[in-house]
Amino acid sequence: MSYIKSSLLAASAFVLIAPTAFGAGFQLKEQSASLQGLSFAGASAKADDASVMYFNPAGITRLKGKQAYGTVSLIKPSTKFDQDESQFSAQTAPAGATHTVNDGEGGDAGSLAAVPAAYVKAELDNDVHIGFAVNTPFGLTTEYDDGWVGRYHALKSELLTINMAPTVAWKVNENWSFGASANIQYAEAELTNATASGGGTDLFTKLKGDDIGFGFRLGALYEPTDKTRIGVAYHSGIHHELTGEVKSYSGSTVVSNIAAKAKLRTPDIASLGVYHELNDRWAVMSELAWTNWSTFEYLTVQNRDTSANLSSIEEKWNDSYFMALGAEFHPCDYPNRAWQFGIAYDKTPVEDEYRTFRIPDEDRLWLSVGYGHEWENKSFHIGYSHIIANEADVVEDESSTAKGVVAGSFDANVNILSANFTMKF
Repeated sequence: MSYIKSSLLAASAFVLIAPTAFGAGFQLKEQSASLQGLSFAGASAKADDASVMYFNPAGITRLKGKQAYGTVSLIKPSTKFDQDESQFSAQTAPAGATHTVNDGEGGDAGSLAAVPAAYVKAELDNDVHIGFAVNTPFGLTTEYDDGWVGRYHALKSELLTINMAPTVAWKVNENWSFGASANIQYAEAELTNATASGGGTDLFTKLKGDDIGFGFRLGALYEPTDKTRIGVAYHSGIHHELTGEVKSYSGSTVVSNIAAKAKLRTPDIASLGVYHELNDRWAVMSELAWTNWSTFEYLTVQNRDTSANLSSIEEKWNDSYFMALGAEFHPCDYPNRAWQFGIAYDKTPVEDEYRTFRIPDEDRLWLSVGYGHEWENKSFHIGYSHIIANEADVVEDESSTAKGVVAGSFDANVNILSANFTMKF
C-alpha cells in the first residue's frame, strides 16, 4: 500500500493547479484534447488515439503499434455570487459573529486550473493490446474572499484525485473488441470555513484528509462496418474514507485538533458513443452518458475516534446525464488535417433546494471547436470549449447551527483550452 501511495503522490506532480469541476457535480471530462473540440461527442467510439482507454478501454484495439499521448487542459472558470438584497431581512448571522449582510459577495470563486493526462499503449500481438493511463477524473475547487458574507458556510472547497489505470483489451474478431482497466485512485480533500467564536472574532476551521480507493472500467466496441463504430463503457464508483484532522485556528494558533474521517464515493458512469464517417471528408458522432450521482446523499464529517458526527450537510443529489453531438471535417486538399465542432448539454445532479456554496452547480451548455494535424508518426490537437451555466440560486439556511442564513445566486461560465501531442512508435 505504501508503494501505491508513493506512486500516486509522484503522479500528482503532473497536476499543476488543483482542478475545478467542469462536468456535472465534481466530474472532470477534460481528459483528451482530441475530443475537447467535439464537446466529447463520440468519446466512447471514436477510438483514434490512446486517450480512448479512459472513455472506453476496448478502443485501444484499433491503434496499431506503440503510442504515447500527453495532454493538458487550461481551464478558467468565472463563478460570482450575487446576494439577494430582497432577502436581507431574512438573512441572519451567528451569535457572537462579526458578520453583517453587507460583508461582501466573495469575489470570483473560480481560479485557473491546469489538468493534465498521459496515456501509453502497446500490442502484445495483433489481438491483445495493453495500456496505462494517469489522469484526474474528479476534482473541485471553489474559494471565496476571507471576509465574505457566506464565510461561515464555505471559504475553500478542494478535491483532488489522481487515477492510475493499467488496461488490457482483446480484439475478438473484425467486429467486436472488449477491454478492462483497474483503477487505483488517490483522493485528497480540503474544506475550510470561518467559525463564530462567541467573542466577536472569527475562528478559521480546516478539514483535510486523504485516501486510496480501487475500482474498474469495462468497455466494448462494435464495428458493423469500416465506417461505423458503436462503443459502450462502464466506470465503477470508488469508495473512499478520507482520514485526517479538523483544526480550528485563532490567528496562527491552533485552538483545537480533532482526528476526523469523511466518506466519499465517486459515481458509477455508463456511456454510449456512436461514430460514423459520411465520406472521406466528414464524420459525425454522438455521446450519451449517465452518472449515478444519487449515491451522494450527505457530506458527513465524523470524529475518527468516537464516530460522532462533527457536521453533516444534506446533499440529496440526483442521477444526471450528458448528451453531445459533434462533427469532424477533413479538407480535401489536406486529409491529414481536421476541423472539429461540438455541442453538449450537461444536466446538473443538484436540486435548487440542496444547492450549497461549496458546489453551486447548475445545468451547462457546451460549445466547442478544435483542430488536429497528423504527420507520419505523430499528431497534434488543440480544442476550445466555452461552457455557459444557468443561473444557480442558493439559500444556505443553517439558522439552527452557528452558520446563519445567506441567500443569492451564482453567475458562472467556463473557458477551456486543451492541447495534446501523440507519438507513434
